[in-house]
Amino acid sequence: MSPTPPSAQPTWFSRFLAWLARPGRETDVVLLLVIGMVTILVFSNGLTGDFVYDDSKQILQSPLVRDPAYFWAALTRDVWSFKQGGNEVSSDYWRPLFILWLIGNYRLWGVESTVGWHLGNLGLHLAVVGLAYLVCRQLGLSRAVAAAITLLFAIHPVHVESVTWISGSPDLLMALFTLGAYACALAALGKTERWNWYAAALILFILALLAKESAILFPLLLFITIVGLGDGELRPRLVSAGIVAGPFAAAASLYFGLRLTILGQFAAAKGWSVSTLSLILTQPNLLFFYLRQSLIPFSLGPSYPVRAVTPDNLALGNFILPAAALLLLASLFFYLFSQRQENQPPYNRAIVLGLTLFLLFLAPVLQFRHFIPEHIVHDRYLYLPLLGFLLILIPGLVMLLALWQEQAHSRHEGWVLLLAGLLCLPLSYQTIRYNSAWQNDLALWERGVRSDPTSQFNLRQYAYFLRADGQFERAISVAQTVVNRQAPTFSFYDYFHVTEARLLQIDIWLEQGALDYVDQGVAVVLATIPEPENGYEAAAVQTIIQRAYERLSLRYQQSQDMVQAIAVLRLGREAVPERQCDLTTNLAVLLYLSGDAAAARQELETVRGRVALEYSPLCAMVYYYLGQLYGEAGEFAAARQALQQYLTASATFYDSRSQNLRRHSQQLLATLP
Repeated sequence: MSPTPPSAQPTWFSRFLAWLARPGRETDVVLLLVIGMVTILVFSNGLTGDFVYDDSKQILQSPLVRDPAYFWAALTRDVWSFKQGGNEVSSDYWRPLFILWLIGNYRLWGVESTVGWHLGNLGLHLAVVGLAYLVCRQLGLSRAVAAAITLLFAIHPVHVESVTWISGSPDLLMALFTLGAYACALAALGKTERWNWYAAALILFILALLAKESAILFPLLLFITIVGLGDGELRPRLVSAGIVAGPFAAAASLYFGLRLTILGQFAAAKGWSVSTLSLILTQPNLLFFYLRQSLIPFSLGPSYPVRAVTPDNLALGNFILPAAALLLLASLFFYLFSQRQENQPPYNRAIVLGLTLFLLFLAPVLQFRHFIPEHIVHDRYLYLPLLGFLLILIPGLVMLLALWQEQAHSRHEGWVLLLAGLLCLPLSYQTIRYNSAWQNDLALWERGVRSDPTSQFNLRQYAYFLRADGQFERAISVAQTVVNRQAPTFSFYDYFHVTEARLLQIDIWLEQGALDYVDQGVAVVLATIPEPENGYEAAAVQTIIQRAYERLSLRYQQSQDMVQAIAVLRLGREAVPERQCDLTTNLAVLLYLSGDAAAARQELETVRGRVALEYSPLCAMVYYYLGQLYGEAGEFAAARQALQQYLTASATFYDSRSQNLRRHSQQLLATLP
């Protein structure tokens, strides 16, 4: 087609292009300020959200964050080690910089208000946005293209999970230091004195590794960049790339060895498994999901109805159509990349980097063997890959316009920036709406049930917080939905959620005094105990049996039958000896309430030596109750010792009951003669 006559171009548009082309950095600063203000505006309604989801455990109940005595331990353990008192590995995540970030926020803001925590996440996101713009400019992209990419990245709805959720900060920290390292490496490529830039890049890369393990792929990103951006023959570029990326690969190897030493394993065992064939069959659906979320993010939630594909459930929607769509997109990509146009090199560089970023940093989460079966995809996994997607989309759009209408590239780029500004409106609306879902747990899991109505995990979480909100009948109904959804092939994962839903119903019936329902519910729980196949399943089964007997005992307490309540706890102790300490603590309380303080004391003394073995708040209370009993008997030295032992044993417990008993222990110690 022939070029559009100059007279047909709007005057305001020409002035806009002239402003974008002005020399100096003032225009870049203005563009970044505008993008920053829009970002703050879009995410501002998320600044008052509560601690939700994992926040309550990783922050509110974690001594690694709240207790200065555990500072060094916090940096040398996995982030969930507090669940077992640091005695064993509880997760696959060693992220000392993330823990340091949480500790810093706790020291600054405490936990009475979340505003400071949210401002910290938003600040990290703004810094990442600034680095994204810088990297775009370093690649040779114009201000218009760089601003379009950065604007869409800044306000995209898939970032809500990383920015508005307080515990979403690992992706922000990793992206910040990864892009910082990448910007330093790009700066070094064009300088004679470049080792200082590489040194800075290496330091930032190490910080990225300590924030989140997926940063380990950065050396490969750097290698591909140097090979792809270089000129001349391929072999010298490969050698140069190997020399530059070598120190980063060495640092990654050292990190991997250190991580393996600290965790003692590559990945923890789970109560489910995925075959290699299923892993392969699921890849097209996963990639298509992330592409769809990047392009059309209008279905948002804490999880999505994306499941592993097996030969039994393979269908048009979960394999054939996604695979066909990926082939079509790949064909379009290679067509654009093969075109020879004016000013093409910056676009080629951007597209190569974009494809690398998108695929490289999604690769770890595509290996979903160790994820919860119903949570194999998450928006937060797209945080850095989204930048890669936009580095493909925006330059690709400019190239398509250039093929369609022969004009100066600057005009196409200006229109693309304006188009990005228009797209910003619906995307910002989605982000603002989705921020509200992260205001509290009830709102979050209500959204989760809408985004993934087939998820037993989401339904169970929703039922739990309905109960906490006092909506008992609704909670029972939602929990019954979980109970009714027993899959034809009933896995341990299914059993766990069904049983947790039943136990939740039992708790509500206890509160309502519906004792007959309690009897029926406990009978079903105890009759459906499976044979565990590994340590993970064994621990879960032990907890379920313990909770079933505890609830049955509560049922008899409500009917004033203390003899039967005590007998039930004795039966529970025989059924699950691994939880002897917990059950004996409850048994001693009942004996004391029944007027037999001597028997209560005897029971507690028999399990005193197990407190160090069974890491639980309830077991630690053995010391507290012994302190009370010794004090009542006039054995003040023994009472003082037991209460001090309780304060030591409960130092890592931040649940409300433990905190109350700790305060009471200190008061008792102050009054003991």
